Formats: sequence, structure tokens, C-alpha cells
Amino acid sequence: MFNMFDASISRNACGVDSLYEDGHQYDLQHADFDEDIDFYKKMAEEAERVLELACGTCRLGIPIGRGGSHYTGIDISQGMLAWACNKAQSLGLRIGLIRGDMRNFHLNEGYDLILLAFNSVCHLYTRQDFERCLGCVREHLEKEGRFVIDVFNPSLEILTRDPKERYPAGEYEDPYGKGKVIVTETNVYDRATQINWITWYYRLERSGEERKVRFGMRIYYPQELDALVNCCGFRIVAKYGDFDLRPFTSDSTKQIIVATAGA
Repeated sequence: MFNMFDASISRNACGVDSLYEDGHQYDLQHADFDEDIDFYKKMAEEAERVLELACGTCRLGIPIGRGGSHYTGIDISQGMLAWACNKAQSLGLRIGLIRGDMRNFHLNEGYDLILLAFNSVCHLYTRQDFERCLGCVREHLEKEGRFVIDVFNPSLEILTRDPKERYPAGEYEDPYGKGKVIVTETNVYDRATQINWITWYYRLERSGEERKVRFGMRIYYPQELDALVNCCGFRIVAKYGDFDLRPFTSDSTKQIIVATAGA
């Protein structure tokens, strides 16, 4: 099931469209990352209805849907949703896919579990963006429902990198037969806005052809993120530092928040 949600979709000047325009390429670039799948599948076992914001190519949504939950994903990118639809159809899987803005959606549905996974919160650049998004989450979360955010724990080593130097960011085989793609990145961190401006350089090893994509990631520090979630009317019931459920500490690479609506 591939639904198109007719909503007001506003695009930021962060290059998100170009970063996410090709879902097939995106999946290949991130093919090695699967450490969160079992965590989210287990979370969904107790949820009849699951909503994922910024669902992308449904890397999580497809295993959740195959587990028996009624899954719906929202994403702003047509290219990501089209590839998600392709994958779901190839498996004969019925999932709901909606094109819309995670800061402004009204589905007239309630959900037992709402996800904002894989650093997607970093595309909420301002406090207003964050509050609008979580306001929509509260509107759609069932009384006993759970809301989960996962995002990296900021690394000062990355944020203080030399902005003129390129760093390795991965490699994969181009899906259109052009050979190996080597990805490098530069980082420019704006301390005033807490946005890390990243440029990814995609170079075809065989031809040397290169393209670049620039996008921003809003950095959320641990105490700040907790306070924002609480101020938006949620109660944090657990905070983990990894998908194996170990407690969050200074050394944790991830911030995984499980929250409920209300006090």
C-alpha cells in the first residue's frame, strides 16, 4: 500500500532533497548498519500500530511490518519512498507510506509506537521545528503508547575536525554499473546554531567522476535533548546508550530515549 499524503511540505536549505533523492544508492551506502533492527523489532512486538517519522527506505519499517505490526512511515523524500515501495512490493508486504513533513502531519489515527530513528531528529534544526514535530507526535500517540528517539551522542573529535580535510565515509558498488563509489566527507560546525554542515563527496573509482552533496545535522547534546523532550510534554521512562539496552553514560555512542506522553 503506497499512499501519498497531501500535506504542506517545506524544504530547508540543507540539501536534504539531494541527499535522499535516490533510495537505492542510500541503502547501499548504509548496508553495513543493521545493529538497531532487532531493538526496534522487539519494541514493535507489543505495538499493534507503528508510525515512523522520516522513515526513508523503510530499512526498519519492512522488518517491523513483517513482524505483524500495522506499520506506517512518513518521509519528505519522494525518492526514498519510491524505493521503499519497490522493496515492500517485491516482498508482497503491505505497509503504509505517506509523503509528508514530520513537523506538520495530521493522520486521524492513533499509534502505540512512534519512532524517530537513525539520527533523523538532526533534521529538526530549530527549537520550533522540534516542538512542532513532537506536538504532532503527542497528537497521534495512544495513551499508553511509547515514543522513541535515537541519535548519536555528539563527538567533539568530529565537531572539531579540520574543515579543509576530507575524511573517509564509506564505499559501495554503484547500482547502475559504474563501479565502486568512494565516499569522503568534510565537516564545518557552526557553534551558534549547533548545526554540523557536512559535505559528502561521491567519487567513482573507475572514472574519477565526482559529485558532492551538502547537508546539515543539528547537534543535540544529552541534557539539552532530555530537557526538550520533557518540555514538549513527554516523560522519559528509559535512556539507553546502545541498542543492547546498556544505560546511557558519557562514553555512550548513542542516545536512545523511550518516552510516554504526559507526567
